Amino acid sequence: MAVWYRFSRLPRFYESVIMPDISSTVAIVGFGRSGTTWLSDIVSKASGAALLFEPWHPEVLARSTDFSYRSSYTADETAELVEHLSSALDKRQRVPWLLRNHLPTEVHEAEPRLTEEIWSQIGVLGFKTIRGTLAPDWILENIAQRMVYVVRNPLAVVASIVRRTNFWEFGWPKTYEIFGANAFAGASPELDDIQERFRARPSPSTDLEKIAVMWAVTHAVAVPRLERAGAPIINYEDLYRRPFETARRVLDLLGMEDRGILPTYLFTPAMTTMRTLHGRTGLQTATGAPVPADFFWRETLSDEEQATVLEIVDEFGVQLYTADGPRRRAATA
Repeated sequence: MAVWYRFSRLPRFYESVIMPDISSTVAIVGFGRSGTTWLSDIVSKASGAALLFEPWHPEVLARSTDFSYRSSYTADETAELVEHLSSALDKRQRVPWLLRNHLPTEVHEAEPRLTEEIWSQIGVLGFKTIRGTLAPDWILENIAQRMVYVVRNPLAVVASIVRRTNFWEFGWPKTYEIFGANAFAGASPELDDIQERFRARPSPSTDLEKIAVMWAVTHAVAVPRLERAGAPIINYEDLYRRPFETARRVLDLLGMEDRGILPTYLFTPAMTTMRTLHGRTGLQTATGAPVPADFFWRETLSDEEQATVLEIVDEFGVQLYTADGPRRRAATA
């Protein structure tokens, strides 16, 4: 099965400008290190309301180990998870972690009176997640009316995670083991082919292979579901190459009024604890030329490692994004 993750505008969910409230929840979803935080910061700033940070995270959800990286949920699990997410969205649950993007310090260093004041003042627009990525259809059916799914080149994702040693919330390789156990728990027949490929292939021997398998399985499962639901995918590469146009398109897809995208919305995330300035050096080279496609991984992954990642992606039938060219298999990129 080959899937393709470059989609045209599919706006049927987003027919009007809707003010932030729980009845019109927004979800920003994508694999880790794919730009979900960056995109959620832009949407939060443009709307004046908060997108909560990672409600599937173990800092927030007691059964995070059971519920993260799932492709489906039972009726009882659905009821439990919907109640959890609803309690965050209507601010009954005021865990500081949910405000991670909106605090001026590290979460555990934040003054309790400040976090409570923020909770009392903000409106909640929705949430962003990298742990509900295999079930975007479940999110749309049960908790969110509007969604953007963000996808980034697997080489860039793998390189970013390799560079960031503290990324995995459950520890490593435990996160990979949880992913393998949860991705096909109670899976439907539509996933039999992907599950068979996952189980039949040799066990990954390196961290790089494990991350690549997680990326490939996630997108092999999620993209067809997004296509059936008519939910839009935004490519990180578009946001990076054409930030203003792409940010405006995201707001349009979410049914939000474009009041003008200021540069600070794009290049300075709300999450000041990380002190990141997106795009400050990456939009173009010193000569003004476009940054090469391999900007994000060329100094991190060897040629052999790049080939390994692309072979795994191709093995699960996922095709790579190209900005202007035809579809192409990952292994031939």
